Amino acid sequence: MTDNYVLRLSPLAMKRLLKELRCSLSSRIQYKSRNYSWDEIVRLKTEELGRYVSRKVDELDFKDPNANFNTEDSGMLRERILFLTPSKAREIGISKSTLWELQKRAQADKPFRTYEKVGKKISIVC
Repeated sequence: MTDNYVLRLSPLAMKRLLKELRCSLSSRIQYKSRNYSWDEIVRLKTEELGRYVSRKVDELDFKDPNANFNTEDSGMLRERILFLTPSKAREIGISKSTLWELQKRAQADKPFRTYEKVGKKISIVC
């Protein structure tokens, strides 16, 4: 933070912020019975605003869709996977090969996903 309250980010922090933002904005959500990415939603909402400003529609709704950027790639999930022992994994029903693959992905500095069943099992741990 500078003297005039301007926040400056280091290059590494900026890179991480942009990576997280890119990952969040590329996620898809259900809107008007179809799956859209957030960039498509922004375009649709901009078109709605244009129709409202040109008085082609009387109502403007920016409440739908609700932004929910919960991703599976949280730090806590990575940490749980990395510290999960083979014996504990076996107890919760995760095979050794699945654990190895998950730990390999968690060590990489890329976003990753888990199958819903495996994610539920891992969330029980700790």
